[in-house]
Amino acid sequence: MSVHTTPDSNTKFLLHSDTSNSSTTFVDSSAANITITAESAPAHKTAYSKFGKTSIFFDGSNDYLQAPHGTNFPLAAAARTID
Repeated sequence: MSVHTTPDSNTKFLLHSDTSNSSTTFVDSSAANITITAESAPAHKTAYSKFGKTSIFFDGSNDYLQAPHGTNFPLAAAARTID
């Protein structure tokens, strides 16, 4: 199975977790380049990685990532896939 890391035009938001351990920077790799805000203390962790270098770790204490509402997330009235 091959892994595609370049998003196509249908990808509206793509958050890779392939960075350094304990990084708290979250980057949208889609063409939209949406700004992501981390709240509390989510971080990339190598200890939990399944694909790539890291996974995003939420410690269960009010951690979350926030992206602004916009036209990239049109969830109403059409079929969508969220992975």
